[in-house]
Amino acid sequence: MSESSEPIRLTDILTNAAALADLDAAATISAGHLLQAIDVLRGESRSAPAERPRSPLGRGGRRAVVEPAVRTLSQHWFAQLGRDPLATLSPAQLDAFVADLRALEEHDPEGDMGMSPG
Repeated sequence: MSESSEPIRLTDILTNAAALADLDAAATISAGHLLQAIDVLRGESRSAPAERPRSPLGRGGRRAVVEPAVRTLSQHWFAQLGRDPLATLSPAQLDAFVADLRALEEHDPEGDMGMSPG
């Protein structure tokens, strides 16, 4: 895992994850979207929508919702960072956040948080 030369803010991760979910037309923002956003911010990958590029204006105002476990984890980390939207994650904190996200993914790889459709 490479370390970014630029500090990464939690708010940047969350914003990018929401954008990636919109590009994929996903109904929910998952741990996978946050991990993908981290990779993009680290310069390890480029965002690539699954199908064709989608305009955020083309979704009719519908936005993805954050999975409950992802929301809880994000709120925990936001509190850990002193509730400062400009706070950056240290490399160790970023590694710990990634580990937390991977644990969520392993617990619920389908991203449905154990909920059945409908």
